[in-house]
Amino acid sequence: MLKKLFTINLWQSILIVTFFSLPLFLFIGTMDGGFRQALFAGRAAAVYFLLSFVLYLLLYAISHMPRSRAHRKLVIFTRIYIRFHISFAVIGTVLITGHILYMTMLPLTIVSLAGFAALVALLPLLYTGYLRKRKSSGRRRRFHRYTAFVFAVLVFVHLVI
Repeated sequence: MLKKLFTINLWQSILIVTFFSLPLFLFIGTMDGGFRQALFAGRAAAVYFLLSFVLYLLLYAISHMPRSRAHRKLVIFTRIYIRFHISFAVIGTVLITGHILYMTMLPLTIVSLAGFAALVALLPLLYTGYLRKRKSSGRRRRFHRYTAFVFAVLVFVHLVI
């Protein structure tokens, strides 16, 4: 069973994450009112992006953890989790698109400007993620990590304001 999880490709992981996210999608779809629906979609997207960002924390823990049985279990978990990292980002992007489409119809506020800044940071993050998927060089990996941190900070600012 474990070996099957190591061989999951991108499309299979997207199908798995989408299947487990169906109740969330149905809940968002049955909500009445556009504003609440868009707000909930944005919050759900933030959760999916956070799940995608957790991969960095796992990799950081692996590199700073002494070799032990717990280290080996964390490595195995991360090898499986890394298969779903892109899927979380894809579903987060789909949800955030619905959020953005509705929120652009509202008047301009400081919160919407912070959201626009987060959107501007999301675009290079997605592009560097695509480049990272094609070829895993150290420079691409670092640039993807830095853009992820910038995006995370801007999303945090957008949520806190």
